[in-house]
Amino acid sequence: MKPVKAQCEKCNHVFTVRFHKLRLPNRVDKHFFICPNCKEEYVSYYSNRKMVQLQDEVSELYGKFRKCRMEEEAKVLDMKLQNKQAEYERIRDELKTKVEGE
Repeated sequence: MKPVKAQCEKCNHVFTVRFHKLRLPNRVDKHFFICPNCKEEYVSYYSNRKMVQLQDEVSELYGKFRKCRMEEEAKVLDMKLQNKQAEYERIRDELKTKVEGE
């Protein structure tokens, strides 16, 4: 994976991002990185088991979508993909609200 650069909003330091993962209560994982200069923390996202499962399902559907040859099958797979992605985004947003609202 290509290194990701970021600029800290607090101290303007430019650095290569080093991602961390921390297990929170209720089996929620916090994905974040920290500015090495001022130690400001930036949360990328939160995840749980359901989100990982949905990501796996989306990957599987993409694989089937790329291999399909019939237009009707492609439409069905595309609809399934859109539904899974919408469910993933809904869960992601609910999880963020729940964790950051505590």
